[in-house]
Amino acid sequence: MRDGTRRPSRPGWCTGGPRGLLALGEPQKRAAELAGIAWDRWHEMAAEHPPGRSWQEFAPASALAPETAHDLRVDTEARHAGGERYLAQPPAPAFREWAAGLSDHPDTGSFAGFLRRGDDPFRTVGGRSREEFIAFGVDRSVAHGNVLTLDGWWCEEGYDPVHGACDDQDACPHTPPYTQRPGAGEAYLAGLPGDTLLVHVHCHV
Repeated sequence: MRDGTRRPSRPGWCTGGPRGLLALGEPQKRAAELAGIAWDRWHEMAAEHPPGRSWQEFAPASALAPETAHDLRVDTEARHAGGERYLAQPPAPAFREWAAGLSDHPDTGSFAGFLRRGDDPFRTVGGRSREEFIAFGVDRSVAHGNVLTLDGWWCEEGYDPVHGACDDQDACPHTPPYTQRPGAGEAYLAGLPGDTLLVHVHCHV
């Protein structure tokens, strides 16, 4: 724990083990299947109703003005009320109710959780082609964002890789093991020998 006390591992969980024991790639496959099902379900529901109106038609003027659009402190109540009216349009409530029942779906990384949160389906689902939404679901399923490689590269999601062997990263002559794209960390781990020991660490510096 963060306060230094020890806590037993949950049954079936551990902080490390051989890479060969991990079913790398399975969450992506399941997320792709779920994304296809979700996209089809959304469009089935949408076909039963008139096209939804855009958020801009419900938003207060302050949410559209360039100088205040990103300041959520301005007209907070009006923005919230507009958002509720926007997301109350059919078929959004029906889709969110359907997505809320995905708790027993096979593991899909964080993608099923994303669907259950009930974000804007007009944009997240309806605003993408089926292929784009499947790719989006696969990206959301990736669980290994940050990886410390065997040769000393710290690859953190959203940042350039840092090589532990070089003090000056700008002058580092070495080639990173992979570029920071969705799923790259998991692909790196999948390519390691099956007897490579992997350790999951909670680290704060």
